[in-house]
Amino acid sequence: MSEEKLQDFTSVLLKEKERLVTELDNNRQELTENALDQSQEGPLSPEAGTDLFEQERNLIERDYLLYELKEVERALKLVEEGKYGYSVVSGKPIPPERLAVLPWATRLVEEEAADEIRRN
Repeated sequence: MSEEKLQDFTSVLLKEKERLVTELDNNRQELTENALDQSQEGPLSPEAGTDLFEQERNLIERDYLLYELKEVERALKLVEEGKYGYSVVSGKPIPPERLAVLPWATRLVEEEAADEIRRN
């Protein structure tokens, strides 16, 4: 991969990391506000079901954002190590088209699919 392409992907990864951190901050604020609402309204409030649903949705969103952030940080670490753009499984180059769609990809599509089959 050319140095220019590597810099482009690094820039995309850093922007994505910034976006995810902002989203996580917003999510934490929503969780805090929801917990405050629940404590003020009490468990028998007509709003309790809605508050619980929103809390669950926010927790699921938080988990997904944390997962994505971890993947982006992993890719940035690979950039630092000079290993970005290569599969962590086989060491083969990841096609630029895949990295354009998923800049934090660390495996080839077929390796990802094989892992998915093993998990199911």
